[in-house]
Parts: sequence; C-alpha cells; structure tokens
Amino acid sequence: MSRQRLIPKLLLCLVLLLTSQTVFMQDAAVAVPNIVGMNLPQAAATLNRAGLALGTQTNVGWTAESGLPQNTIQTQSYTPD
Repeated sequence: MSRQRLIPKLLLCLVLLLTSQTVFMQDAAVAVPNIVGMNLPQAAATLNRAGLALGTQTNVGWTAESGLPQNTIQTQSYTPD
C-alpha cells in the first residue's frame, strides 16, 4: 500500500481510538467524598485521590456557632457519595 493511502487510514484509526477513550472516561461514575470539616490541603488531597479537583472557594468569617474548627470546609456544593 502506498504512503498516500496509508497515512489517512492511520490518522482515522488514531482519531477513533482517542474518541473511544474520551467517551469511556465520561461514563465513569465517581463518588464525591465528604470534605466538610477538613482544612484546604486535606480537602484538595482527598478530592485528588477520588479523581476530582477542588473548585471555587468562598471565604466566610468563622464563628464559634458553626461547630467546626477554624480554617475548615463548612459546606460543599455536591452531596457526598
């Protein structure tokens, strides 16, 4: 087979392979860990281990009534598990 005919076929195979991997990765379900009560480095590490990334953070003033130690995660936008 000539190079001119082989290269387009190889490129098509490569595109199909990459596309199938992308679709496969989208179907994987991930359990969201509970990060409430963790400090920022602990929360980021826990999310990374689950294959997730820490998103937007909002700093709020700490009060004793919160029931959580200072400098910890108070809420999360996705329900755990």
